[in-house]
Order: sequence, then structure tokens, then C-alpha cells
Amino acid sequence: MRRKNTTAQIMKKYIITALLLLMEKEPFSQITIGQITNKAGVNRSTYYRHFHSKEEIIETFFCNILKQSILSLPETSQNQLSKYLSHIFKTFYQYKKEILIIHRNQLSYLLLPALNDYFLENVDMINKKFETKVPLYYHTGGIFNDFILWFEHDMEPKPEIFAQIASEICLPNIKPLLLSNRYYQNKNIK
Repeated sequence: MRRKNTTAQIMKKYIITALLLLMEKEPFSQITIGQITNKAGVNRSTYYRHFHSKEEIIETFFCNILKQSILSLPETSQNQLSKYLSHIFKTFYQYKKEILIIHRNQLSYLLLPALNDYFLENVDMINKKFETKVPLYYHTGGIFNDFILWFEHDMEPKPEIFAQIASEICLPNIKPLLLSNRYYQNKNIK
């Protein structure tokens, strides 16, 4: 059944869901665009209108989880790093099955561009000096590696414990960047 009269966001969701369902049964490298479009109920032109590659689908999946975590962030978590991180990790934990399928297909590296977009989006990187960029990229790389370690351990310990450990090792000068006014700026994301 072909889908008609749906929004771009819904079409992307169909395509993401289709790929993840296919990955439950066969390796990512063997899945074709035709299989994805058939499973999603969309035509190839719809696929190519929204994605340039299968990898971009996975990256978009990660971006969506990060956006969801911000949109659902409780106001009580805005200024406390461990609660803030716990909320992000809990959001990821909701997608444990899908994330572990992605990880087992050696595609976890696609989380890094999503994290870079998420944590660096409010920073004017063009006008920043190299010395200013280094701690931001260092921090994002650390978070990425923590996620990879967590995925390798089947997302154990639980998100709250993982957040507590991560918040204790965060560099003090990075904490204000995490707890910036990003919350208020992103509440209007649709």
C-alpha cells in the first residue's frame, strides 16, 4: 500500500521504522533501497527526497531521539547535570532494542554527527577560535564514547546510574554548556 498526503516528518518516520524492522532480520549491508521503500509503503522518489543514503536514515533516527529528549525535558532537570543526562539516557533507553540492532550492525558511529549537531548547534563555530572549539569537540567525543561503551554492555547500567557516573567525570567548564538555554530555544522544535 502506497502512502499519500502525509507530511515529510511522517514519511521519514515510515522509512526509519521500515529500515529498523528490516535490520531485525538481516544485516544492514544487505538491505536494499527497494526493500526499505516496499516495507515503508513509499516510492523511491519519496525515499530520495528525504534521504541520500541508508546511513542518513540511522543518523536521523539518532537526531530524533536527541530532539525528543529535549522536547520532553522536565523543567526540574534544567539546572542539574545528572538529572539532565539521566533524562537523555532514559530517552535513549526507550529505544534499546533498535539501538542495539544498530550497534550490532556496526553503525553506532553515526551517533557522533547527531551528537555534534545536538551539542554544538547553538555555538557559532565559524567565528570561534580553534582554542574555543577544542573543549566542545572534546566533550562531544567523550559523550559519544560513553554511549558506545554503554551500547557494548547492552545499555547497562540503567540510565540513572550511567548519568550519575557521566556527570561526575564531566569537565567543570563544560557543564554550563550542557545546561545552557538550549532547553528554551528548542522547545519550539516541531
